[in-house]
Formats: sequence, C-alpha cells, structure tokens
Amino acid sequence: DIGPEVWLEPAAGWNDTAIPPGGARTVELRTRRARALAGSALPRYTYLTFRTRDGATARLLVQDNDAPPRALDPRVPLAPDATSYVVPSVVNALSRLGNTFVSRLRLSNAGSEDVQADLVFTPREADGFDAAAVRRFKVTVPRNDVVTLTDPLVQLFGLAPPVSGQLEVRADASRIGLLTVTSAVDAAAQGGGTFGFQLPTFRSGEGATLGRPHVVPGVSVNAALRTNLILAETTGRDAVEVRVAFRDRGGALLGETRLSVPRYGQRQIALADLAPAGVAVSGGLVELSVGSGGGAVAGVVTVVDNRDDDASALVSRAADAAAAPSLSALAGRRPSWAGSAGAAKVRSGIPSAVNGFRTFPGTSLPYTFRTLMGFTSAASTSATFRLVYTDLSQSGRQVERTVTVAGRTSVEYANVLEELFGIPSGQASQGPVLVESDPHGLLYCRVYSVLPNGTRGDAFPVIPLPPEPQALVTGPGLAAPLAADGLEQSVDASRGTRTNLILNEWSGRPATVSVALYEAGNRTRPIAERAVPLGALGKVQLSTVFRELDLDTDERRKDRTNVICVVRPLSGEGLVSAVVTTIDNRTGDTRNVPLLPAGGTTGPGVTIGF
Repeated sequence: DIGPEVWLEPAAGWNDTAIPPGGARTVELRTRRARALAGSALPRYTYLTFRTRDGATARLLVQDNDAPPRALDPRVPLAPDATSYVVPSVVNALSRLGNTFVSRLRLSNAGSEDVQADLVFTPREADGFDAAAVRRFKVTVPRNDVVTLTDPLVQLFGLAPPVSGQLEVRADASRIGLLTVTSAVDAAAQGGGTFGFQLPTFRSGEGATLGRPHVVPGVSVNAALRTNLILAETTGRDAVEVRVAFRDRGGALLGETRLSVPRYGQRQIALADLAPAGVAVSGGLVELSVGSGGGAVAGVVTVVDNRDDDASALVSRAADAAAAPSLSALAGRRPSWAGSAGAAKVRSGIPSAVNGFRTFPGTSLPYTFRTLMGFTSAASTSATFRLVYTDLSQSGRQVERTVTVAGRTSVEYANVLEELFGIPSGQASQGPVLVESDPHGLLYCRVYSVLPNGTRGDAFPVIPLPPEPQALVTGPGLAAPLAADGLEQSVDASRGTRTNLILNEWSGRPATVSVALYEAGNRTRPIAERAVPLGALGKVQLSTVFRELDLDTDERRKDRTNVICVVRPLSGEGLVSAVVTTIDNRTGDTRNVPLLPAGGTTGPGVTIGF
C-alpha cells in the first residue's frame, strides 16, 4: 500500500518470490514525480506499507528529497529592525539510553505566494559568522503549503553525527511574517514509536539582555531526570556573557556559573552540575543575567526522563515586573468572578487540568494522569494568583482559590486538582483554569502519569489572554485564524499518533468556530470541516479530531501526514483558544502544542505576562 501520496513505487519484481523464513530482501524504491501534486513542496513524504496475506503490516515513512541545495554566500548581519526566527537547538546525536535524538523542522507558509527561506546553521559553541563552521542553504516554501525537514543536519546540510547547534530561518522582510516555524526532537523507541518533545522558536532579538534578565521556573533535577539548559544568542550583533544562577523553590542559591555565548551561537550545560551532589530539586528557578555584550540570549530547559527519554521543554521569560496593559480593554467581556478592571493584572488560561484514570496504550492497566501546576514570583516582591477551576465532570462547578508566593520563591502542586482545588483523591475530574495574576507572576503546568518504567506527559501550554500582546485566541477583531501543522492519521491504532483538539472560550461570551483540516499540497480546499459552538467559558474536546470530522470512517480512513488544523471564528463575541494534543500510539508519548497565528513563535510550557 502507498499513500497518502502516490509518487512512490517499488521496482518491478520485488515480490515475485516468497521471502524464506528468517530471510531478507532489499527492495529498490523509485519516485514518479509526475504523480505528485503540482507545485507541492520537497521534501515529500508518503507511507509504504507491506501487508502479509493474513493481514499483518509493517509501515515505513519515505522521504523524497530535492537535489542538494546550493551553498549561499556567507551570513551577513540583519538590519536592527529585521525579523528572523531562531530554533535554539537542532540535533542528531545519541541519548544516554542509546536512542538517537533527531530534529524535525516545519516551515508553514500561510500566504498566496512562495517564500524563499534561508536556513543558517551554527554548530554548538561556534560563532555565527565563522564561514568555516556555518552552513547556509535556501529552500522554497510553496504558497499555502508546508516544508517538513526530518533530520536537517544530515539530510539537508550533509553533516556527520553526532552534531548539534542553533538554526536561524531568514526570508524577505515582506514575506517572513507568512511563515510559522516549529521544531521538535524525536527519539525512536526500541519497541516502536517515539519519545521526544517540542522546542520553542524565538524571534530575533528575544531573550535576556543587559539590564533585562530572564528566568525559567519549574525546573526539576533528581536521579530520575537529566535537566539541561540551552542558551542561544538571537541577534547576531554581539556575543554575551551570561550569569546562570540555579535556585531551589525557596529561593536559596544552589550554584552559579558564567558562560560566553557567541553571536548566533549556542551553549549547553547540565543543571545538575550547578547543584550540590545528591540534592534533588523540584520547582527550581534558573536566572539568566547578561553581564556584558550587546546581544540577547534565550534559554530553554529540557527535562528528560532517564528511564525512557520522555521529555519536556521550558522556556525563559523576562523577569522584570514591567507594568502590564490595563484590563479596561476587556470591559463587558470579563467573567463575573473577575470583578472590575483596576490595577494592572495579567490574564491567562490553562485549557485543561485533569485528574483520574486513563487506560495507557497497549495495556489493560489504568494509570493515573494528574496535573502539576507551579507558581513563581520573578521579582523581589510577592506575586498573587487568583484562579477559578471549572469542573466539567461535576456539571461545571466552579472552585476559586488564591495563591500568594513570596518574592523569588515558588509554590508547586504535584496534583493541583487534589492539593489546591480539593478534588477527592483519585476522583476523575477535568476542566479549564482561568488565572489572573500580578505581572511578575510566572505560571507553569504539566500533565503527566507515573509509570513503573518512567513517566508519560508534557508541559501544558498556559494561554496568554487579551490584552496581552501575544494572546493566542481568535474572535471578534482577531480575525487571523489559528493553526497547527504536522498532524498525522494512522489506519492502524497500534502505531503512528492520534490527535485531540481542545477548544476553550475565555471571555465569558459564546462563540462558534470552524475547525478545518487540509492536506499538504492542497490547502485551498479542506478535506474536512466542522462548525463547533462553545458556550461562555466553555470547553470542547475533539477526540480524535480526525474521527470528529468524519475522517475515521471505513470510506475515508487512511494514513495521512503533514495535515494542518485551522481554527477560524464564525460567529459570536467569544474569544477562543485551541491546543493540539498528540499521543504516540505505541509509547504513549504526549505533546501539547497551542495553535498559533501565522508567524507565531510561542513555545511550549511556561507562558507569563510581558
């Protein structure tokens, strides 16, 4: 079987004779590019599935590459007001468990014209203008389409593993805003399926600078986890010297170091090396302070389970308590609990907190999924968080709580629904959490399950809400659709991934949105579309999104890859966010990704006011 695209074929005669027991056969694969959709992007992907007479199958994802791209002239500095995107880490290297971590990069073009994108790779610890080390190539992202690059360091740049570093994506100033750049790191599991995590993408100039430090809250270090800090310089203007300080949840300094990060360079350290030997940390805080240099450095903390390579990523954010916009812009939309718009506050939402039992894929055993939530004050003064949890398992019952955190400290709940909101132990419960906090309050969240051989879970997006400048909602006056690329569908529930879509209304007014799915190469006409109404402060989950849009019937079910999910407002005055949750059908590895507007760069995990 070959699909969803049909440009692939095995050489004639590959199956003329039986393969003997314990034997092997090499099958030559060829491309017939005339069968591909006109104008579709390279590399192209399709599945090759071998099926025995008794119905057993094995599946391979096949990539059709373009001719090797030509090298471009050396990198030149960007204008101070120019925009580019920086992926802080791309990699092809072995993990401690012997699995190979490989990057996957997606460039989605929301425009009606092709975009020529320059990809510029700087190896770890190298200077971004070292012509002998830097690799730079050009790719074309067709209009209304996506280019997916699996293992770009080896497949695109021709580098020999192990190798890692930072990647910058450039394009013409008039078209860079049409691109959305996303990145993930995958490690193939020995029993099939994958483990891995999403990585954030930064805009050029984002990160800590002189006089404006960044912090990463929610950091854990113990014997079961390896926790790394990745630093990436995002301007190319100047190298920076960064003081890295690691504190426990009570604010006590565990250790510190100073690192020099070259222009467009990357540095990485293990945070366990900064803590005293044998000390276990949860809810810790990493501070990034630039001591010298005119550049900017963004930080990402990766937390990897030593037993299975399941991982999450946390993103650095500004630590100062700059005044937030007034909430007067939300007058008339505020839910009744929020009171009047007074002093500057930051509003955010957690689309779904969960507690209770869920069946783990591949077993008949139940494992408890729970939600970790942490609260941090990034300033020397205390931060207050006011929360409302809507328990949709109990007819929408609302529970209000207030959490106050002393300056430079954190409070963390390993199971927030039971420990903070009073849900009885083990009781199934799920629903959204609406949060109003001081501007210097940091909020982080993770949904996970503890298994005998490791954990399964991921950081869960905290959605910034209006009037935040990076609010991830769509609705009246916010006509730009939200989108997430790279969804997959598998005809075999024992492999591939399944995808759920979580929709939330946050303003207290009803709304109706359109949910549409498009395949790569044909994004002018959806393969499925559905109008979804949401009540005031309501939540709707499409599980799976392919099934809920009638693509899982016998007539329409097929293997699909590189599908984009688009959410558009249709009617009503509500403000709606959307989050995609993908679950590996073999390993149970979970990834949570917010849908973004074109050109969006919000990363996973921590989101706070700016």
